[in-house]
Amino acid sequence: MVPGPPRDDVDAFSFGQDYFPMIDVDLAPAFLPPPLAPAPTPWDLRASIYAEPIVSDDAPGISFRFSVDPWALGAPGTAVSAESLGADAGAGMGPWTSPGEAAGDVFGTPVLTRVGGVTVAGGVNLLVDDQATLGLMPTDDLDALILWVRPDVRLLITNTINQILAMRPWMPAGNGALIGPGMTISITQYLGAALPPGSICVGFSVTTDSVGLEYTAVDFEAGPVFPPIGAISAAAGDIFYASVDSAPVGTNFVSYEEVDLGLDPGARVNGALLPAAPPAIAGLAVLSDNLDALDSTNFPPGMFPFGGPSAGLSFNDPFISVGEMLDVNATVTGGAAAARVDARFSIRLPRGATIPVVTRSNVLVPAGQSRTVRVFRHTFHGNEPRGRYEAILRLTDHATQSVITEVRRPFDFP
Repeated sequence: MVPGPPRDDVDAFSFGQDYFPMIDVDLAPAFLPPPLAPAPTPWDLRASIYAEPIVSDDAPGISFRFSVDPWALGAPGTAVSAESLGADAGAGMGPWTSPGEAAGDVFGTPVLTRVGGVTVAGGVNLLVDDQATLGLMPTDDLDALILWVRPDVRLLITNTINQILAMRPWMPAGNGALIGPGMTISITQYLGAALPPGSICVGFSVTTDSVGLEYTAVDFEAGPVFPPIGAISAAAGDIFYASVDSAPVGTNFVSYEEVDLGLDPGARVNGALLPAAPPAIAGLAVLSDNLDALDSTNFPPGMFPFGGPSAGLSFNDPFISVGEMLDVNATVTGGAAAARVDARFSIRLPRGATIPVVTRSNVLVPAGQSRTVRVFRHTFHGNEPRGRYEAILRLTDHATQSVITEVRRPFDFP
């Protein structure tokens, strides 16, 4: 990530598609005492006997998406610096706050790679999603983040980031900040019509004082800000959803409530001062639990956001006799959006071995269209193993290799 001023706080991050590269670690020197040893060692002694444990290599690297807290300034010449205005409106020990709108934005890095313990291509970040596209106010703070990007636009977004970094089409704006695409114009807005609706799905949470744009779910969950109405504000523990495209302003939807996650909704009325009753913790106890980080598991086989490609297998006869020909047909049906998949058809023999038969890479599956092809034909002469066979068709996402669906159908040669 960008080595900004020491006070910058990365508030949430996502890899984009539940991904982490293969890594090698370096513990220099080779021997280290175990963490949390029973007898704490003074820092000056610890620093003299070991170097920081690091990830030394992680090819092919990773591109991060992240958010920051309201007081983050960003290193000069980065999007965080441009969006925060590179200044602090607080003083002394706080409260700290940047006069800009960086806290509600989603930022991204180019593909960063660790080679021999050194980061390659680091030192910069770009604005991926402006806070308004998520239905947030400039003063709102996006607190946890998870992203899904439609497979057919992932390469487009990656190439756009690389092109902007190569061209550097920016103008200085004072305080070391820059303006232009990727700095003050988000990647999604810059792409315009090339980014169709539903390209990016964002799950996120917000901090306690976030209010959202009017008529959004964050607005509703935050409750009326001004008296006399008042309402319990429990937005900080909820998971919100936004579908992002090139539109400059979007909305958000509540996906799961804090109680769904086993969190406390609290009893705070938004806009009201916290009670000053002793002990001080009594005031904080009325706040909703604050969801601070967010991740999810991969979609189970057969599931895909907005309905992805599905597959099926059919036989001319599931019970084969000697001299009979078996035909196996595969049907692939596109989901709500076009997708590029890798397809693999194999047959599992009665004794357990699996034989690959057909493999196709980077196949375009058009949205809503079906295609049936014969993937296997064989006449059984009697010298084949007897018993139950299994036909297997697996579709994986071409970009991430995550499994979209897997279909298994048995047939018998008694």
